[in-house]
Amino acid sequence: MKLPDRFVWRPREVARGFAQAMDVIPYIGILGYPVAILLWATGLIGEAEPGRGQASWWFTGYVVALSYLPSLLVCFLVERQARKRGWPRVRMVARTVRSVHFLITYAPMLLLLVLLMLPRSWVSF
Repeated sequence: MKLPDRFVWRPREVARGFAQAMDVIPYIGILGYPVAILLWATGLIGEAEPGRGQASWWFTGYVVALSYLPSLLVCFLVERQARKRGWPRVRMVARTVRSVHFLITYAPMLLLLVLLMLPRSWVSF
C-alpha cells in the first residue's frame, strides 16, 4: 500500500477553491444589515431638521444597503437558472453584477475601517 504524498501542489484545485470562497463573500454581506441600520440610526441622531436626514451620506448608504438584498436574490435566481440551462456567460454576468454591487455597498465601510486602523503618520488627512 502506497502512502499519499504529504503535499501535492495542484494549482487548478487551489484556484477552484479560492474562486468558490470568493463567491460566498457577497452572501456574507447580508450580515451587514444590522450594522447598516445601526449606522444610519446613529448618524441621524444629530440631524435637527427633518429634510436633512435624506441628504446625509448615512441615508444614502442605508438605501444602498437595503437595495443589496433584492439584488442578491435576483442574481442568485438568475445564476441558478443559468446553471440549470447551461448558460455559462449569463452565470458569469450574474456573478459579476453580484460582486460589483457588494463592492459598491460595503467597500466604503471597509475602507473607513482600514483607514481607522492605520497609524496617524500614514494617513495624510
